[in-house]
Amino acid sequence: MEHIHIWSGLPWWASVVGAGFLIRLSLLKLMMGASNNAAIMHNLKPKTRPLNERVMYLMKKGDNVGALQAREELSALRKEHGVQTWKTFAPLIQAPLGYGVFRTVYGMAALPVPGLANESVLWLTDLTVGDPYYVLPVLSSYLLYYSMKVCLHHYIAGGLILT
Repeated sequence: MEHIHIWSGLPWWASVVGAGFLIRLSLLKLMMGASNNAAIMHNLKPKTRPLNERVMYLMKKGDNVGALQAREELSALRKEHGVQTWKTFAPLIQAPLGYGVFRTVYGMAALPVPGLANESVLWLTDLTVGDPYYVLPVLSSYLLYYSMKVCLHHYIAGGLILT
């Protein structure tokens, strides 16, 4: 963030936002691949569900050879359509990166970085202290709630949740 601040001449708050933007931009290809993979898996669900049920049935019955064959069919189907299992977990890379950015900004406020105490943006007059009106925590909580609500609505409407 210091490099962005110094090289671009942006204020500290814009440097923090810019660093977040650059991180998201660097993850864009990975996230698009994960989204594409999820869409393919969703479209394959009518074909994979019977195979998964057959694997479970054969495992309960104790037929390990039959279950292995069913798993091979499932794997071949996924491979035929370009599904890569590791891409399902690719969005999890955001968690350590987000935590790292949080720790960095928190550390910058604790040092303090000289420019942070002197800069202001909107109603925040000192960037080393928390939001005095709690606008940002309430806004971020609401946006998280709303996005989870929309996501859950789409999953239910898409028939992804079994009832």
